[in-house]
Amino acid sequence: MDQDADKKLALLTAAWKEAKQQETDANARRIAIESQIYELVESELPEKGTHTLPTGMKIATGYSEEWSQERITAAYQDWDASVPFPFTGVWKPDGKAIGYLRDNVPEAYQKIQPALTLKPKKPAFSVKEAA
Repeated sequence: MDQDADKKLALLTAAWKEAKQQETDANARRIAIESQIYELVESELPEKGTHTLPTGMKIATGYSEEWSQERITAAYQDWDASVPFPFTGVWKPDGKAIGYLRDNVPEAYQKIQPALTLKPKKPAFSVKEAA
């Protein structure tokens, strides 16, 4: 590489570092603003779903599911063979089958329910642009 290319590369590298820092700073500011908005409207938000504020901001809330492999194994060992078990392999949940059990075979769902832990998801923010 010649000297001009070296200088240009050094300038571009410095510009990249500055842009990367600005990006990091902007992300931190956005997260701080989201936290403040969340604190203001937390009581209005559903446990799961999307809520649109008068400003057009949407906040999506919900839970992520985590199933205990040990408890699913225990439930499987005591499972009624006439009812399809709603997990496969390493006990990955089959959402449709679990929903079916929850709604139609509650006694079977009660056997797997202790294996479920619900964790609140990080709220997702977006702004609906005016048409």
